[in-house]
Amino acid sequence: MNGSSQSLKDLIPVSGSFRDPKGQVAKTALGDVFRVITEVGNAEFADVEESGLYAHLIEQGKLIEHHHVPLTDVTNVSNIETLLRHPSLPMVSYPYEWCFQQMKDAALLQLDLYLESLEYGKTLSDATAYNVQFLRGKPIFIDTLSFIPYTPGQFWLGQEQFTEQFLNPLLLTSYSGLPFNDIYRGSMTGVSSEMISAVTPFRRKLSWRYFNYIHLPRQSKKRSLESGAAGVRKVEGKLPKEGFQFILKQLRSWTETLTAPEAPSTWIAYTQTRTYEDQSVSQKVKFVAECVDQARPKQVLDVGCNTGEFSFLALDAGAEHVVGLESDQQALSTAYAQAVEKSAAFLPLHQNITNPTPSQGWANEERDSIGQRVSADFMLALAILHHIVISGNIPLKRAVSYLTNLAPRGVIEWVPKSDPMVQTLLRNREDIFDTYSENMFERILIETGVSVHKKQKLENGRTLYLYER
Repeated sequence: MNGSSQSLKDLIPVSGSFRDPKGQVAKTALGDVFRVITEVGNAEFADVEESGLYAHLIEQGKLIEHHHVPLTDVTNVSNIETLLRHPSLPMVSYPYEWCFQQMKDAALLQLDLYLESLEYGKTLSDATAYNVQFLRGKPIFIDTLSFIPYTPGQFWLGQEQFTEQFLNPLLLTSYSGLPFNDIYRGSMTGVSSEMISAVTPFRRKLSWRYFNYIHLPRQSKKRSLESGAAGVRKVEGKLPKEGFQFILKQLRSWTETLTAPEAPSTWIAYTQTRTYEDQSVSQKVKFVAECVDQARPKQVLDVGCNTGEFSFLALDAGAEHVVGLESDQQALSTAYAQAVEKSAAFLPLHQNITNPTPSQGWANEERDSIGQRVSADFMLALAILHHIVISGNIPLKRAVSYLTNLAPRGVIEWVPKSDPMVQTLLRNREDIFDTYSENMFERILIETGVSVHKKQKLENGRTLYLYER
């Protein structure tokens, strides 16, 4: 590994992969990613690799690539048959952080993987959305060991998982107009068919697709739960390969038709009313571009990225990768659509910065918090601090400390209380923010050990600060 011998104890297991007895993902302290395949999973892995399926999917960009590492390069290793090395992802995201179109693209990829695997005599052991990530605006599958030999006649064991983790979130938004993110985050196994049944309009339930893929499985599960252990029977009969393919194709066709209802977006409208001819906007663009160009960051975190305007600016200025955080669904969807169109190294994610994704799952260690997963060396916090403080009631000192700890360097935009946007936030509430002032902001920076390398007053009265922790 890396041209030198390295023991297994130097590999740090990735918390989210402990459930699979066939293998586990691990990292080195430098971030190199490996997959340890045990005796339990080695025969299946070899069978799938020899079939040519891996090579086919990797060539198409649908599966993350892997390279074999000779076991002679590893010392003090037990219970390992094969060791693979994977390229490191710039950022790991979770399905409850995706916009509607990201979820839809991920679902289509999952179904395509099933269909293409069957052509090679293979299938997948599960259908969890956590096995999908995004690179340059495209979903990519990352669990090499999910592929297994297909047994003719077997039922689709992953159907319920696909329904809850892919299809139901899409139906929740498409049929009921409810964003799936917060509900999905509250139940990491996905969105239950019970909930879909409760919120889906009656006219939507009349479709044969809903009847076959939501209603019937839900009723079957309900009967099993009501009958208890004594009533549980082994599923008999067989599902021909053609029948399995028919189900997959029908679900794919249904998924393709699903759309998210448009909702009004304050931030898209706000962005569209500005022009680059405005002196303050051109000043801001120039300042941010120069700061990013000088820093040449590997990863930029754009907090409150809106439609990605400054995320793309950061990429053009030399950033290698940008993670954008945005709570507005329409703005997030627009940002993702542009990332897809440009094949950009930009990953926009749904995130409310006053309630960020926490650590969750088994022992609160299975899914890392957003802060644990982001490894940004530069941050953009443009026109977001006043929202955190005034809309979120977060004390200024805590807000500044949190933001500046997200990355060692970055740009923060100060918006004074006299600004029309701040006045709008204060319109229907008591102004309890006596300490919200630029002098206090600068004092807090000093108190928290942050130095200001550069600042610029904009024509509209706002100020940009280039900080370094």
